[in-house]
Amino acid sequence: MPKTVKNFNVGPSELFHGVADFLIDGLKNDDFIIPHRGPAFSEMYKNTEKAFYDFFEIPDDYSLFFTYSATEGMDILIEGVVDDSITHISNGDFGDLFSDLSKTLQKDVNLIKNIRGSRVEVDEMIVPTDVLALTANDTSTGVEYTSEDFKEIRNKFSEQLILVDATSSFGALYYDISSADAWLFSVQKNLGLPSGLGLLLVNDKIIQKAGKRQENGVNIGGHHNILSLNSFYSNYQTPSTPNIMLIQALAFVIGAYKAHFGDIYGLEKYTLEKAEYFYSMIEKIDTVSVLNTGKGKSKTTFVLDVPDGDVYDYIFSLLQGEGYSVSPGYGKFKEKNIRVANFPIHSRNDIEELFKVFHHQ
Repeated sequence: MPKTVKNFNVGPSELFHGVADFLIDGLKNDDFIIPHRGPAFSEMYKNTEKAFYDFFEIPDDYSLFFTYSATEGMDILIEGVVDDSITHISNGDFGDLFSDLSKTLQKDVNLIKNIRGSRVEVDEMIVPTDVLALTANDTSTGVEYTSEDFKEIRNKFSEQLILVDATSSFGALYYDISSADAWLFSVQKNLGLPSGLGLLLVNDKIIQKAGKRQENGVNIGGHHNILSLNSFYSNYQTPSTPNIMLIQALAFVIGAYKAHFGDIYGLEKYTLEKAEYFYSMIEKIDTVSVLNTGKGKSKTTFVLDVPDGDVYDYIFSLLQGEGYSVSPGYGKFKEKNIRVANFPIHSRNDIEELFKVFHHQ
């Protein structure tokens, strides 16, 4: 029986089963020392992409680029496809981060957000721009959009390019990838790997828009821009040396997910059942509550409101005393919220053991 997982940080979190041994063996055997212009690298890229596309049901007309982080993916997209203005939907600090990057890159931002912990609903979205950016799951507030939500957004804004940051939910839930034009994420949360690898999925509309802008003399970014990434991708290469170790490890994790869960629907079912159990149990604890009391409660990152500072300190002390690690609140809410991960590495039994400690308070 696997050991009880006690690391519930919302990222980076616990490595998935077997990842540490895979990395150690690979380092010992020099498996990760591959020239990124050689045939072995191209074969590795191709094999990882195939495993990724098969398990997560990625349409063939999307290209998979490797970056160094999800945040870099945001930069690449903003510089590549946003002319003068962009609409950002924000349900928390990470939606704000996406928006702030657009401002830093001197774009006019139409920002739509509600009070903290409350989701912007589709009927509240007014998008006068030709690009719309959203966060699938905001780790700071525990607010999410589901695959069905994104289908509704796609239907309403069929003419816009839609960009989605899915860092905190991709890898545990199913998404209809065709409901957005670009998806960005990284591997240190639901994909069960160490940090250091970003992924960017884009369709042909994204590449065409970047190409048109470059033809018109617009700067679409530096060494890692959409067109340079796509040019090297045609030969299963990258513009610069990527994190070869984590690209190989990603293929390993996908194989492990297939063995554990069967397919993405089995993995999503596993995630949803654990989330339902967590929310049902947290209702029995008087000293904490779920921050998001409306629609779109996150299934992968639970955010708890702890208004009493003494209770907050006691809970953290109690958990740490039992060897557990959870995340504090984000930013100015560091000592008012507790954030708990529900990633594929976490089992129902792990969550049950966590609640045994919670109930001691």
